[in-house]
Amino acid sequence: MRKEAIVQITGNCVVTIQYKLTDDAGKILDSSDDGEPLVYLHGTGNLIPGLENELTGKNAGDSLSVTIQPEDGYGAVDEALVQTVPRSDFGTSPMVTPTGQVAIIITE
Repeated sequence: MRKEAIVQITGNCVVTIQYKLTDDAGKILDSSDDGEPLVYLHGTGNLIPGLENELTGKNAGDSLSVTIQPEDGYGAVDEALVQTVPRSDFGTSPMVTPTGQVAIIITE
């Protein structure tokens, strides 16, 4: 009789997860329910640190619910970086500053 090995999430392990990301009110922001699961290499910075930490040591088939604090995710909002930009400045080309292309988040 063959025994199945218990697969535990450790560094440099390829991991496949089904996920559902919600905000504090429970609104679904993103999910793998309608598509493919997320596949990544664990321990190499491919996920936010808080989620990688929560997944480390879990076994194949485990289910969990976690809350990640901003400092363990993408960081807290830095109000000094918030700018008001006229709608006319948004075209089809990327946003470019004197130091190069920048990622933006539209809040309103």
